[in-house]
Amino acid sequence: MRQFLKGFFVGVGFLLFFIFGLFITKAFDIFVKSEQVNITRDIEVSDSVAYDEFVSYPRFSASQTLSTKTELGDEDKKDIEESFAKIVAEVKKYDICSGGSYSLEPNYSYKDGASVLNGYRLNASFECRFKTEQSKEHKELLSSIQEIVKSSQYIRMSIPSIRPVLSDAKLSLAQSKLYDKALVKIDEIAAQYSTKLNKECKATNILFDPNSYHYKVANAETSYNTPIVKEKDQKLKASVTYQCK
Repeated sequence: MRQFLKGFFVGVGFLLFFIFGLFITKAFDIFVKSEQVNITRDIEVSDSVAYDEFVSYPRFSASQTLSTKTELGDEDKKDIEESFAKIVAEVKKYDICSGGSYSLEPNYSYKDGASVLNGYRLNASFECRFKTEQSKEHKELLSSIQEIVKSSQYIRMSIPSIRPVLSDAKLSLAQSKLYDKALVKIDEIAAQYSTKLNKECKATNILFDPNSYHYKVANAETSYNTPIVKEKDQKLKASVTYQCK
């Protein structure tokens, strides 16, 4: 009887140990499967885009005569006004530029507490925006303005640089394409993590870098002639947090 009881308790002990082992194993599996993993990583996508417009900023300033003239009469002011009226009229013919208002201000220096008139400052500018096929018009307009300026003893024009830019429509399209490519890449990475970790992974937070993309203006520039522009890569970066569980 004693031997029987001993064997019985040993058997029950093994059974309890076996059950406890199954419980621990199962609990561990449940813990592993329920354990949440968070992963944060940076991504970057790019797409090439061709600039489709150009901008230039013709600027006007005082000539040497005006900048040193200490007496400016009504006739002198009328000469400046009429010259700008001719320039504005010429600009309107081409319909590719805007602006054209000017300022005329005295330029003083100070000596021993007293102000001394040294001459006058003049400032004016246009913003010109045109497509490749309008490059000839832009060049003709600048030539016409130069001829008007030559006839004035008070105004000088700086030959503007020409910079490639993206039109608003092209910029909007480029932005949409980059965001679409970024979302596709984010989903692909989530699928990769799901396979590797044997968990269901998904993006729970996406923070796009607003300074990483969409160059509206190209770095290339030239004087007077329209530059040759190649396609440029537009980039978009984001920090993405994935939750796997």
